Amino acid sequence: VLKNMVNRKQDKGCVENSGYIVNVKTMSYSPNYQHADYYFEEEDMCPPPDPHYLSRSNKFSEKTAKENLIVVSGTLWYIKNQLKMFQQLDASVVEDYRIVILGPTRDNTYVNDIIDECDRKSIPYYLIGNVHRNIANDIKTLSKISIIPMDMRVFGQPKGYPRTLGESIGSRCLTLCNSPVTVPEFYKNACRVYDESAPGDLNEKLQVCIDEVSSPGFAEKHNWGEQNFEDVCDSTIAK
Repeated sequence: VLKNMVNRKQDKGCVENSGYIVNVKTMSYSPNYQHADYYFEEEDMCPPPDPHYLSRSNKFSEKTAKENLIVVSGTLWYIKNQLKMFQQLDASVVEDYRIVILGPTRDNTYVNDIIDECDRKSIPYYLIGNVHRNIANDIKTLSKISIIPMDMRVFGQPKGYPRTLGESIGSRCLTLCNSPVTVPEFYKNACRVYDESAPGDLNEKLQVCIDEVSSPGFAEKHNWGEQNFEDVCDSTIAK
């Protein structure tokens, strides 16, 4: 944002006349580390879902039981890394589940490759695409597991916290993240992590997740995070 402001005539003066400039969301992308006096680290700006999101999710869950769904949410393109995940996925692990692929299309060829891979391996899936935020909320709340295969390193970002991570946990989805994803300390016990560079690790960790969510009373017993939205806001302001 700062870089764009400096390049816009109507905003440049605002930046130049500011006494102290803080960049709260650098996304760990090197071109964003300029024009500011202080930069928050990616781990400092990992918000849990907001109260409105949680309220809707809680109301939905009171009326509707979870189903055997695994949600994969995010823009459909190479940085979100969905194709690599499906290439590694063993269809037999998810034979009792359906995978819901959710998010806007950035690359049509990439999406077609995902479809071809799922069809070739007989992976059960729903490709829903881009939907309203409230519907996405409901789908996550209906799902038992969320997989986040993102690898932002291919875009030159060593760290990255996707919004869907907090939303998935807020929706009481057991969340399985690819190892490059930035998981804040207060979610360390809420998430599970796999390493896509280790052969078979995705399938092994996903099977563990399936076993966990199948155990009686899982949702009530699981640690869904040690801080809420307000806690993180307070700690961020204090910094």
